[in-house]
Amino acid sequence: MPIIRKWISCCDNEHGACAGIRKSSRVPTRVLDVMGKALNRGSVVLVESDEMKLESEKNLPYITLSHCWGKTRPLTTTHDNFAAHKKEIPLENLPKTFQDAITIVRALGIRYIWIDSLCIIQGNKKDWDKEAILMASVYSNSYLNIAATGSCDSRGGCFYSRKMHCGSTTLPLKSYMIGQNTNHAGAGVVFVRLSFEKVHQRYHLPNEQSKIGDSIRTPLLSRAWVFQERQLSPRTLHFHPAEMIMECKSALRCECTGLDKIRANANKEFSDLYRSEDWEVTDQWFRVVKEYTALTLSYSKDRLVALSGIATIFQDRLKTAYLAGIWEADISRSLLWGIREKKANRERIYETSVRNPRADGYYAPTWSWASPVLVDGDTINFPAMDEGTFTPHQCFSLVSTNVPWLATDSSKNMGSAFLELRGLLVLAKISYLSADPEGSTKAPRLSFARDPGIYYSGNFLNLDILPSTVERHVTESFPIYCLLVGTMLEDLDSHTSTWFSTLLIERSSLDMNLFCRVGIFDVREDTKAFFEAKQTTIKLT
Repeated sequence: MPIIRKWISCCDNEHGACAGIRKSSRVPTRVLDVMGKALNRGSVVLVESDEMKLESEKNLPYITLSHCWGKTRPLTTTHDNFAAHKKEIPLENLPKTFQDAITIVRALGIRYIWIDSLCIIQGNKKDWDKEAILMASVYSNSYLNIAATGSCDSRGGCFYSRKMHCGSTTLPLKSYMIGQNTNHAGAGVVFVRLSFEKVHQRYHLPNEQSKIGDSIRTPLLSRAWVFQERQLSPRTLHFHPAEMIMECKSALRCECTGLDKIRANANKEFSDLYRSEDWEVTDQWFRVVKEYTALTLSYSKDRLVALSGIATIFQDRLKTAYLAGIWEADISRSLLWGIREKKANRERIYETSVRNPRADGYYAPTWSWASPVLVDGDTINFPAMDEGTFTPHQCFSLVSTNVPWLATDSSKNMGSAFLELRGLLVLAKISYLSADPEGSTKAPRLSFARDPGIYYSGNFLNLDILPSTVERHVTESFPIYCLLVGTMLEDLDSHTSTWFSTLLIERSSLDMNLFCRVGIFDVREDTKAFFEAKQTTIKLT
């Protein structure tokens, strides 16, 4: 505990960016009271802030917990045990991770802790919908977030024996002169310990720049919900298998000090939003989505909700509508997202059972990056990100929408959500090279009636799903439409080439007056396909 107190004290007193961390904050709807006067050390109690008698109790600091639920469901608060939990929850009934977190909270002298499974009534949709929206403020207003980073479920705990993956070897010894600045030159004792280099590799989330061998993740950091919890919490204390690590808005701290000078926490970048141009803020959002979509979710329906807190921060800066994951003010670039396949997946065959945005229920409109079910390792990318040559096409515009304006309402009424778009629209067709008897089809190709060129999947064609008209054994081509969204320039050896960036859409199988997105497509400006294209207004769902 002394090192934890030292880190927190340093954060409170020496970090300018962390000065806003309050020692008191309005507590969430429910919290666990771990040290009330009426409690014994062997139990905690679930309390509701509305029922706290003293106003001072409602403004005490509280700590949050980030943890993996895992395959073994932890103790939860339900309608059946809600009243009992408000009287007492014996510690012996709690899983080890919860017990360890309570030990830490008590040692720090904090009275309240917020744990999702106990402070949200499970199985109660009304309570979940209400609390899911508030979750961002719960973490951002906390005194500290405890992360059981090395535990795959609630049984793993926060404290464990240090695990160093290493072997032993005999090293050649040399003579060293030590103590040159003392009066004891000559023989002496040198203390050594194992390097924590691999620890730091395991701590970082893998990305494109990661070295080979950096790819091992701790269980907690692979979870999508935790991405937002880390970014929004003023500081997070990680209980890693090898050492404790604390990240705040200003710095990283670890027991071996190896992280101290590496980098500040990624959420420091959010403080730069108000010093950036709008397009730079949107680019930062694109990077957030790219990192977020690489993580795992137990329920796809949570994909927008689990990022709504961060979206609110961006919306406060951009002052524009949040359209199920994309921004109205930069809608042309935002619509042109694609699926970036990891190398192992690039040559895989397309299966109708793999890419289906409604495989486990409708939870986002097709124009949203939250709609497709991603194959493990794939992420969402935005080709127009950091692309200074991108220009929205003069004929493209957003006419209207019925999507709620606020990011906190992003999951409401998604079943009827639409974007009414206007732009140049041309008919094309998609066909397949071959089909096998098991029902899988090879890579698709796109062609225009007015242009004899054939464009294959890859750099030009990116399908996020298989169009709904595709059956198991594909033998014929089927119609699809290209909506011209914008242009980008490509510098070649001797000249600059202009490319059209288009949205691929198909007519809805439910209503022929509605359209669904199926991908994106880039084609050279000199294609004949758009020569006589007419402006058309379509409704995208």
